[in-house]
Amino acid sequence: MFNQVFTCQVNLTGPGTKTVLGASTNTGAQGAVDAQGFLFVPGWTFLGATYDAVLVQAFVMQSLGAPLNVQFSGVHNTYVAPVELSWMLGNTGLGVKTGLGIFTPDGTQTGITKTGNTGAPYWTFSRN
Repeated sequence: MFNQVFTCQVNLTGPGTKTVLGASTNTGAQGAVDAQGFLFVPGWTFLGATYDAVLVQAFVMQSLGAPLNVQFSGVHNTYVAPVELSWMLGNTGLGVKTGLGIFTPDGTQTGITKTGNTGAPYWTFSRN
């Protein structure tokens, strides 16, 4: 099992972020993520590769300050990687890994289109 925590606080700046009198109108942005996961490595091999599977559940808090003033928090879509294969390249210390990752549409969803929070109402497939 593993747990990864990330936080970021920034001010968004650029053209249009100053008032006529020169005062700053920077937009603050904050985010925090806590991802808890389970890595399953049974010791199986296939075509010389080591097999593993991963399951991750992330919890997210994000906000944007004035003039937007939006805040979201909740559960992100669950990430499942049922198949990952990794090969070590001889004695070089380097490795190659490939697999299939899937985000399930089970995160926190709000609004008519269900896209107003950290979860998304659709499946996402990725090749790792």
